[in-house]
Formats: sequence, C-alpha cells, structure tokens
Amino acid sequence: LLNGGNLYIATPPCVHAISTIGAGDSTIAGFLAAAKNGLNVPACLENAVACGTAACLTSGSQPPRQEDVRAIKKQVTAQVRRFRK
Repeated sequence: LLNGGNLYIATPPCVHAISTIGAGDSTIAGFLAAAKNGLNVPACLENAVACGTAACLTSGSQPPRQEDVRAIKKQVTAQVRRFRK
C-alpha cells in the first residue's frame, strides 16, 4: 500500500484456503472498516490482510469469521518503508 510517500507491506500467514471467492472484497471491507473506526494506515492494512486471509477459510461466498480474523490479525504486522520514485 502506497500512501503519502510511505510504502506499507503486510504479509499474510500461510493458510489452507478453502475458497478464495470474496477474499478481495473482504480485504477492502477490512481496510474501510478499520479506517472508519479511526485506525492508522498500518492498522488498517493489518485488518485488511486479516479479513482477506480469513475469508479464504470459509466456503463459497461466506464472510470471514470474526474469530479467524482475530487469530490471523495477531500474526500480521505492517512494515513501513519510505518510497522513493
């Protein structure tokens, strides 16, 4: 994620994906929900990655389970690097 001259990187943990349907939508929703709650950019990215990864643990288009999001979020840390053109 590039924002304000900073590059934010967050790597999801390895999971056994059941389905990737809706994972991108869940990623965006996780970011927006965190931003709406006033979290900073690294925390928004961590929440986004946790939501998208958790979505892969459900079948079909089921939303991610909150317990999965919470467990995965503990394993995700956003790193920031200065971006230079």
